[in-house]
Amino acid sequence: MSCKTTCLLSLCALLALHPCAHASRAVPLDGEAAAEAATFTELKLFAGESRVLPQRNASRLAVGDGKVLSAAVLDDREILLMANAPGETTLHVWSRGGRSHRLKIVVQGNDMARVARDLESFFRDIPNVRSRSIGDNILIEGADIADADRDRIAEIVKRFPQVIDFTSRVGFDRMFEFDVRFVEISRSGLEDLGIDWTTQGKPLLGFEIAGDLYHNNREGRAVSAALDDGNQRSEVEIAADRLRRFTTRVSVVGSLFGRLNLLAQKGDAVILAQPRLAARNRGTASFLAGGEIPVATASATGTPSVSFKEYGIRLEILAPVADDSGAIRARIKTEVSALDRSVAVMGVPGLLSRRTETEFNLREGETLALSGVISRDQAKDVSAVPYLGEVPVLGNLFRSTRFQNRESELVVFLTPRVLRNDPGLVGSAALELERRADRSLVPLQSEPASASTPRSQVVPAGE
Repeated sequence: MSCKTTCLLSLCALLALHPCAHASRAVPLDGEAAAEAATFTELKLFAGESRVLPQRNASRLAVGDGKVLSAAVLDDREILLMANAPGETTLHVWSRGGRSHRLKIVVQGNDMARVARDLESFFRDIPNVRSRSIGDNILIEGADIADADRDRIAEIVKRFPQVIDFTSRVGFDRMFEFDVRFVEISRSGLEDLGIDWTTQGKPLLGFEIAGDLYHNNREGRAVSAALDDGNQRSEVEIAADRLRRFTTRVSVVGSLFGRLNLLAQKGDAVILAQPRLAARNRGTASFLAGGEIPVATASATGTPSVSFKEYGIRLEILAPVADDSGAIRARIKTEVSALDRSVAVMGVPGLLSRRTETEFNLREGETLALSGVISRDQAKDVSAVPYLGEVPVLGNLFRSTRFQNRESELVVFLTPRVLRNDPGLVGSAALELERRADRSLVPLQSEPASASTPRSQVVPAGE
C-alpha cells in the first residue's frame, strides 16, 4: 500500500470517529441536567408565587393539575413555574436526549413562615401575651390582658384561622354598676334642669367629718364611709386634697345617689323604680318590670301545654367596656310590651311591643336620659285588664292622671360606674379608716369630748 493510500485511510478514520467523540461529550450533559433536576424532587410554592428552575435541554413539560400549577420552557436552560392555587400536583420534564424525571409540587395558601414571623412580632408588642409556632399553626397564650388588646387579638384570630387563641379569660374582670331610675316627670319639671340624683330620693339632716386621715395620692380620689345610726344617715369623707384635721360641718346632705332636688319636693317627679344593676366586662345586665301571661299550646300529639310570655318594661345593657381614660361604652336595649285586647285568642290578649336599641359613650358618673319609651295609649289597658294596675312601674304610671292627660313623661335615667378592685381602696388602709371613723362617732352620743382629741358636736335640727 502506498503512502498516499495510507494517509487517506487515516483521514477517513479520523472523520468517522469525530461524530462519536462529539456524541460522547453530549451524554454527560444530559446526565448533569438530570442530576441538577433531581435536586427538585419536591418543591413547595405559595399561591401567586412564580419561580424559575435551571434545567438544561428541556424539551417538553406536563402538569398534572393545571388549576394548581402552570409551567413553561423559557429556553434550553430554564423552566418557569407559576403557582395558581393551593394544592398538590406533579410536573414531568423531558430532555432532548429522551430522559425524563418527575417533580412533586406543593402549593400552600400562605407563607406560614413569614406569617408566623409577622404575627410573633405583632404579639410581642402586647403585654402578657406569648406566641409560638406549632406546625402550621400559631399558638398564643396569656392572662390579665387589657380590653383593647383583647379586641386586637380577636381581630387577628378572625383574619388568620391558623392562629389558636388560648389566652385566659378567667380572673377578676372589670365590673360595672348601673344606677337605673324610672321617673315620671311633669312637663314643667322637664323644663327645670335642677335634678340632682342620689339613692334616697329626699334630703337628710347629717354631718360630715373630714380630715387628713387617709390620703390617696395615687388615685387622687376621695375616700368616704357611710354610717347609719338608725335615725339618720351620715357620710364621712376624706378628700384627696389635704384638709385641716377634723374639719366638721352640719348641713342638709343626702347619700351619694339618693337626693331628688326640688322636683320631688314640689311633686313634679315620682320615682317609679330605681334598680341597681351590675355586669362583668362585656357581660349583660337586665331588668324587667312587668309580668307574665299564660299561653296555652298543643303539641303534635294533642297534649296541651302552657307557656308564659313576659310583658312590661325590659331594659338590657350589653357588652359594657371602659378604656383607660374612663369612657364607658355599651349598648342598651329597651322593650315595652303591653296587652292588646283587640287580638285576644281564647281569652288570652296579644302583646304590643316597642323596641329600641342604641349605643352610648359616657364618662363615669355621667347620666343618660331616655324618654318616649311608653305611649299614652297603653294606659287604656288599666281598666280593660284586671290587676294590670298592680304591675310595678307600669301600674303606677298608668294610674297617673297626669300621664293619661299627656301632662307628664316617663324618663329612664342610666348612670354607669366602674367598680374597681383597687387594693389601695379596699385593703387594710380603707378598713382601718372605717374602724377609726366608727370609733370617732360612737362617743358623740354617750361620752363627752376629751381635751386631747377634737370632737365634733351634732347640732339638732332647727338650731
